[in-house]
Amino acid sequence: MADIKQKINDLKDEIAKLEKKAKSEDTAQKVVIGGMLLSLARKNKDIAKMTLGWIDENVTRKNDLDRLKPIIAELNEFLNPVPAVIQDEQKENAQENSNMVDDVGVVGVQSEQLQNNFNRVM
Repeated sequence: MADIKQKINDLKDEIAKLEKKAKSEDTAQKVVIGGMLLSLARKNKDIAKMTLGWIDENVTRKNDLDRLKPIIAELNEFLNPVPAVIQDEQKENAQENSNMVDDVGVVGVQSEQLQNNFNRVM
């Protein structure tokens, strides 16, 4: 009876090893296919559009979407590139706006003082 139980345990161990190997092979296949698809999407706008559509339709978990954000942004940029000049202008405008926000009190006081001076002259 002990021999039979030992054989059962040995077979269970062998099954576990084979299942682990199958899962590892499946993961490796997914990585290769995913890498291939991403490489093609980075070069071909039609494939990039399809890939973004597939992501939109099939990826629903927040963690997965968070993990894909850089790739989604990269493919969107590939499909709709923003010229560097516009990007530079956007950065400059953002900096100017942040400076304006910092100086709001000063600008407001200066404008009020100018208005008072103007009223005195009139």
